[in-house]
Amino acid sequence: MKKVLLITVGTGVGKDRDKVVDSLASGITVSIKVHNPSKTVFIVTEESERDTIPKILEKTGLGKEDYEIKRISNMENIESVYNESIALLSELAGEGFSPEEMVVDYTTGTKAMSAGAAIAAVAFEVETLSYVSGKREGGVVVYGTERPILIRPYKVMVDSKLKTIASLFNINQFNACIEIIKQLKKKTGESQIQHKLSYYEDLCKGYSYWDKFAHSKGADILSKIKNIPSKNKKFLGRLSNSDEKEPFYIADLLNNAERRFKEGKYDDAMMLWQGCTELLNS
Repeated sequence: MKKVLLITVGTGVGKDRDKVVDSLASGITVSIKVHNPSKTVFIVTEESERDTIPKILEKTGLGKEDYEIKRISNMENIESVYNESIALLSELAGEGFSPEEMVVDYTTGTKAMSAGAAIAAVAFEVETLSYVSGKREGGVVVYGTERPILIRPYKVMVDSKLKTIASLFNINQFNACIEIIKQLKKKTGESQIQHKLSYYEDLCKGYSYWDKFAHSKGADILSKIKNIPSKNKKFLGRLSNSDEKEPFYIADLLNNAERRFKEGKYDDAMMLWQGCTELLNS
């Protein structure tokens, strides 16, 4: 499987400059070996490109075809780092790397570099964040104790998408909600999140069937879901099972016409109004 690894590269702080830089290079080397990317992109400053990159290349043996160096314009500005990281991730997507094939390692660099790159990774829905930890002595990770800690930020992504789903649901875009939920379910196998997504998927399917006048299918799904407004369940049940359905059909047509009108689907709204008028006059 192809993979691209983005790494923020700093120079560290400390009195023994060579030792600090060597420690950073060792940590980044461990990250590269663990992730084994087909391409590595170093996000650097002028200083780290000069001092740290040569040590990394020496330790990893990366050839010129295996890596790229991207220098950021302002290492102390989170927004600037974020924007440039997003642009870089977009470039990589254009090269054929999907978010699932991207790893962002934010171990080194200024706080703004690490934060900006990490936030960009989450916003871009990158599969994995990585941070190299280990035993420290004098603020420096001891050689041989380095170990990457992997973080999959899908929970943040799920929370963000659920807000989008709620907004779409409130404007009756049920099928759009269902598509987003299907995509989310592919990104995580965690049972608790899967259960939550399944609940919202059933909810959207039920209202989608109702919106398409497939009342029996909608009623069958929504009757099994908790926290549905009782008046909705009652109306849909009577619409599906009542001996005198016409008054409920008329009300449903009127409500559907109003929804189509609010969506700007004026032709559909007019047709529904006409259908309602015909029922009233029959």
